Amino acid sequence: MNKMGPRAMRHFLFLAAACAAAISGCASNSTADADAAAAGDQVAASGETPELICERVKTTGTRFTEKVCMTEEQWEAKRAAMQEGGANSTREWQRRGKMANDGATNIGG
Repeated sequence: MNKMGPRAMRHFLFLAAACAAAISGCASNSTADADAAAAGDQVAASGETPELICERVKTTGTRFTEKVCMTEEQWEAKRAAMQEGGANSTREWQRRGKMANDGATNIGG
């Protein structure tokens, strides 16, 4: 039977954590995609053929870019959703930091 030493176990745990972080980093921002799709549905319902705007988008986890084409309304909806998600993330981070520091003593102040 093969037994792992403490050093091999640390390497294994580090590798497992790195794999978990890589997998979680590949998740897409589903709210931004849903908002962009909703804007596209509104344009399609009007019966007009909208002008598509194409951009090269860098994908997380690769050095390659992908060509993405959407209408102006879809791009605006995606940008707004991403900005809102970033603001929510920052707000949550600040809230947790404040809660962690509530019990700390003020040294030197």
